[in-house]
Amino acid sequence: MNGNDRGPSSPPAGHRVVPHTADVIIEAWAPTKGQCLEHAVLALVESFVESDPGVEPDAVVAIPFTIDARTDDDQVVALLEEVIYVVETKAVVPIGVQLTVDAEGVAGTFDTVAAEAVELVGAVPKGVSRHGLEFRLRDRDGWWCRALVDV
Repeated sequence: MNGNDRGPSSPPAGHRVVPHTADVIIEAWAPTKGQCLEHAVLALVESFVESDPGVEPDAVVAIPFTIDARTDDDQVVALLEEVIYVVETKAVVPIGVQLTVDAEGVAGTFDTVAAEAVELVGAVPKGVSRHGLEFRLRDRDGWWCRALVDV
């Protein structure tokens, strides 16, 4: 199913990873902007980590973050870049995310586990491209996000 052609029977929120020539495309959709961003994070992580890591709850460490980005495009790019930064610099992988989105930017918490606790199934992303980036409010469907991720 093409994320742009979701019909009335589609789930109200979700995400997927779409193979691309030398990169990965992630797509996310949800009724609210914050939920769409959360699903974009989950799609990014699922592009390189087993989708159900099955880790023990006591192994999860919350990492708070704040992103000062006011435009929709800047918010999605900065949030996905924050995921990549956390993976690279802290050797942890987000397996959950909680967000607050307002006019000032995005704030939230990543629920993370040690990188060695999850199974890698793809290349760890290197960056997020602005080429082909979509992040917008759709009429009755809520928010839609599509991003090209460099691996």
